[in-house]
Amino acid sequence: MEVFALLLVFLGSFVIALFLTRWVRDLAIRHELLDHPDLYRKVHEVPTPRFGGVAMVLSTLVGLAAYLLFVVIFDLQTNLPDAYVMMGGACIVLTGVLDDFIHLGVRQKLIGQFVSILVVVLSDVSHRIYLPEFQFFGISHHVFSIILTTLWMLGIINAMNLIDGLDGLAAGISVIAIVSFTAVYASQQVIPNAVVGMVLIGALLGFLVYNFRPASIFMGDTGSLSIGFFLAVYAIPSFNAPFYFSRMAVPDAWVPALLILGLPILDTLSSIVRRIILGRSVFLPDQDHIHHRLIKVWGISHVAAVLLLYLMASILGVSAWIYANVGTLGKAVTLLTMFIMIFVFLMKLKMFRVPTDIWVHGRLQATNIDAEEA
Repeated sequence: MEVFALLLVFLGSFVIALFLTRWVRDLAIRHELLDHPDLYRKVHEVPTPRFGGVAMVLSTLVGLAAYLLFVVIFDLQTNLPDAYVMMGGACIVLTGVLDDFIHLGVRQKLIGQFVSILVVVLSDVSHRIYLPEFQFFGISHHVFSIILTTLWMLGIINAMNLIDGLDGLAAGISVIAIVSFTAVYASQQVIPNAVVGMVLIGALLGFLVYNFRPASIFMGDTGSLSIGFFLAVYAIPSFNAPFYFSRMAVPDAWVPALLILGLPILDTLSSIVRRIILGRSVFLPDQDHIHHRLIKVWGISHVAAVLLLYLMASILGVSAWIYANVGTLGKAVTLLTMFIMIFVFLMKLKMFRVPTDIWVHGRLQATNIDAEEA
């Protein structure tokens, strides 16, 4: 009965997202609440509504309400996040909504993110990344656990925000990540909170109908920050479960989560390194992310770039499942294979070259340097 309830709320959130996304899109167009193209990061060609995340969140809430109704009617065991996770989620949603409406500054967005994270991390030890008991200069391991978990959540929230650069990219990668985490958990007989994951998958797929190329609505920061928050929280059992169930070493506990979210993590780290090398602020947007370079360097289409990144995210997800279920030799082979694949991929994308082109009205514009090289 619980599986049947999960399936129904998944389908329900999908159908609700179909209707709500269209309604929010039409409402945003009517009131001219649009995201306009620029020369710095955005590659879309026409002004587009950016409030799809609101529809996603509302669809998720309706799906959770439907699940609670099933719990009451059929006397099922409740499997929902605790109040602290819900409050943290509400804080991050509020931050995203405010940013989509009034464009918060970097400092204001970070404050909102920190508040949402600390509400969760300070509430209970189960919401933190597990560390073995130790002391460093009299500081307990609990303090380091709080710091590590805060940095993890902050990083993933912003990584999902940064990778939301092509139509359908962030939503599709999020679906693949949720499915991958759930598969790893199931293989390890770890039962985390899967209800929100199922409901969110439905909401993301319903939204993706309107967000895939050519997108008629974007998720905005409401969507990307909320997805990043959920994925960061959903990954924590991946860090912790091996200590309790398999007694795996620290690397074994961390590798699956890092692989599953490897694409947004890699994109974020490369962006930070690139901007530091160029002497720019790490918060300054640009058009040299992995998804941009697929189009610029390889010359493939927008849709082809998104589908290729879906494939890469799927390969990383499968590798995480393999890593969690094989012996020492298998783990080493899996890691080596993924390292070689990622290294070759980055080299082929010329990720270590100084960026030389920009986008204007959705089209690639070469600079004089590019023209000379051509």
